Amino acid sequence: MENRMTLLKKTLIATTATMIASTGAVWAEAHQLDANAARLDATLDTDGDGEVSNDEIIEGNMAFFDTDGNGAIDADERGVAEEMLMTSNGTITVDMMQEASGSAGLMVDFDVNAARLDTTLDTNGDGEVSDDEIIEGNMALFDTDNNGMVDADERGRAEEALRTGSFAEVDAVRTGGSDGLPMIDVRAARLDMTLDTNGDGEVSDSEIIEGNVAVFDMNGDGVLDAEERGIAEQKVRSNS
Repeated sequence: MENRMTLLKKTLIATTATMIASTGAVWAEAHQLDANAARLDATLDTDGDGEVSNDEIIEGNMAFFDTDGNGAIDADERGVAEEMLMTSNGTITVDMMQEASGSAGLMVDFDVNAARLDTTLDTNGDGEVSDDEIIEGNMALFDTDNNGMVDADERGRAEEALRTGSFAEVDAVRTGGSDGLPMIDVRAARLDMTLDTNGDGEVSDSEIIEGNVAVFDMNGDGVLDAEERGIAEQKVRSNS
């Protein structure tokens, strides 16, 4: 009876973890993940050892760590995820993941020919998978500013990538922006009260920058020098 109960418990935990992965994960709220909270989430403890490991956090938050949006965590993404979990102060943002992924040299790897044969993307049921259906079915790949939609600029880059088979421009914007500046979702940051360090109820430009040092620290020395801060201020203003 005890063995059966243990098996049932593990099955329920595994099922819950699968549900979490398929819906974007409980702890990956919007544009950030609370690693400290995830370590206390028993539903992620799929091996039932009483501890939530880095691997279990990663597997339970697949949509967050899958930076190329291909539905799987490859070796490079896992390495970045593990590094972020080990070095972060608890909160990991999408922008931090993108910056780390860019530093690690991750490139978009997408099989256009396979997508054309993927009937699950054929939402209008006409027997063909159009560019629009590929784009809508791979939102995480083409939504380079992570605002939950593919805007006109992103759609244009996506259509060009599908036509030519080259994702270089999509990659450039995802990892650093076509203007050479880091990517950050300023609108989401304005709503992130964890960045409101002075407690005035508003998230200022300075608080956004200080809360995303890893994004703007382009030389990786852990601090923002005058040039990096200037770039950060320009990026935040231009995307407000």
